[in-house]
Amino acid sequence: MRAQLFFCVLPLLFASALCSLNMRPVIGILSKPLSDDPMPQKSFFAASYVKWLEAAGARILLVPYDASHDRLDAIFQQINGLFFTGGGLSLDEGTPYFEVAKYLYQKAIQANNNGDYFPLYGTCMGFQALAMLTSSNHTILTPGWDSYNLPLPLELTAEAGESRILGNSSTPTAILNTLVTRPVTMNLHHWSITPEDFLANAILPATYRVIATNTDRNGRRFVSMIEGRKYPFYGAQWHAERNQYEWDAPELLDHSVDAVQAVDFVQIHVSVHISHRLDMLGGAAVRVVQWVSNYFVQECRQSGHQLGADLEKTLLIYNFTPVFTGDDPSQHYPDRQHYPDRQKTLIYHVTFGDDPSRRQVCFSQTRSGAFIPSVRAASGGPCEPVASRAVMCDGLPGVLVSWWELLFRSHTTFLFTTSRRGSSIPPTAFSRGPFLSERSVSQSVSYNLGGG
Repeated sequence: MRAQLFFCVLPLLFASALCSLNMRPVIGILSKPLSDDPMPQKSFFAASYVKWLEAAGARILLVPYDASHDRLDAIFQQINGLFFTGGGLSLDEGTPYFEVAKYLYQKAIQANNNGDYFPLYGTCMGFQALAMLTSSNHTILTPGWDSYNLPLPLELTAEAGESRILGNSSTPTAILNTLVTRPVTMNLHHWSITPEDFLANAILPATYRVIATNTDRNGRRFVSMIEGRKYPFYGAQWHAERNQYEWDAPELLDHSVDAVQAVDFVQIHVSVHISHRLDMLGGAAVRVVQWVSNYFVQECRQSGHQLGADLEKTLLIYNFTPVFTGDDPSQHYPDRQHYPDRQKTLIYHVTFGDDPSRRQVCFSQTRSGAFIPSVRAASGGPCEPVASRAVMCDGLPGVLVSWWELLFRSHTTFLFTTSRRGSSIPPTAFSRGPFLSERSVSQSVSYNLGGG
């Protein structure tokens, strides 16, 4: 009789847990600028992160790295989790990317302290950013690690047994066995943090448990994976998105027959610690890395934030087109797709007095409203980068005012640009060259060339 009652009550508990979850989770991915230059520029992230999270049932929203605090506040209230990607940017204090990451990290802390469940995940550079942001120590990382293109099995710590994401009671035995016996975690880093430095910090061990470590080719041990003790924050020095969605031949990823089988594990946590999962036949490496994604997205389903129509039509990933960058010599990965944050390109015809060339000034406007200047011939063709710099930046909150110095042949033209976040005003051209008077207004016509 008791057994019958248990099996009658179990489906009710399971249904109740499903009803309390947000089944349309949106995860914000913080975009990365192309460089550490503080001037406005295009930003992007790899398409593999999007695919990896979408495969677990999430929608993705692009979070512009140069958005104003007001804009970030609005975005934060409409996403259910935040993802810091890998990359090679500087994480120095004051750099644009780090400052936005810090602002969002502090908002996530505040939200959770106020009972607003908000998960955060960082991978590789994102993991390193979490260590810096939590410890308030920019020297917590050390350079010189020989761990680039190094797939490894995880070495779980004693605290891993209590972990939510990789604990003995929450993780299928097959997942744990694969993680600790096969080199399925891809490392691509030159900087990292030692377990000794991690534990010596006054804040880090109180905030996170170290659940896995590894050694590089020289035997130096580094922290591989951390999990928040109080907050739903997670960090991995390795890349879980690459086994499924990156195919660079020199990279030693596990793409064996076993590894590339389509596998999906769904785990649902409810308050009474009853879990249900659907196991489907598949390969080890993909099964493991997809487990991590499934777990994080499931965490994000516990957030009650709701996406509004404005962001759905502007920053949701479906508003962007992934761009193949394999033929770009500046890219290290020949198979890479990027999601650029470029919204549109505005072309301004600028007449330089009697100059017959009638060059066109191209402004690629990002989703956050910033302009990226370039030029092209009046006859058309691609927009080419030009030597440019902002010689003055000032303005009211939410307004960007810049003097752009663009070098055209033997003369210099100054373009005065104002841009509100999300809107823009066509630039006015001034010249100190031979073709225009000191303050002659240009004639300009704009065209929307589309874009990602």
